[in-house]
Amino acid sequence: MDWNSFYQQNHEIIIGGMFTLIGVVIGCVLNLIQSYFQNKREDKIHLREKREESYYSILNFYNTITISPNRKNKPIENIDERLNEFKSLLMLYGSKKMIDLVCSFDVNFSKSVNGLHKSEELNEVFDKLMKQIRSELGIKD
Repeated sequence: MDWNSFYQQNHEIIIGGMFTLIGVVIGCVLNLIQSYFQNKREDKIHLREKREESYYSILNFYNTITISPNRKNKPIENIDERLNEFKSLLMLYGSKKMIDLVCSFDVNFSKSVNGLHKSEELNEVFDKLMKQIRSELGIKD
């Protein structure tokens, strides 16, 4: 049997098989593209959740040092540990601007005596920090 007669007898099957193979290859490529974008989206969602968590710890820390009603000029327990905890979270998940603002917050916080009194510079830096948090979370002022 030669190829010419084989093709003439089975050309519909051969053409159908070729279209099937092309369809499988196109399906694989589309699946890879869809998986790539889905993973990218999930990574963004995960990063946003982690940022929200670290920003929430910043807010809790600031509320502890400024608003806490039962402080009455007592030093805050484990203040260095709490400061290092949210700084480490921020180093992992924060943006460059947030890291710079937290570093300036840390410097100004160190100037105020163990958090026993508020300084105006600390409040200004914290206001900038809050604006940056809101912008990174997509909240418009």
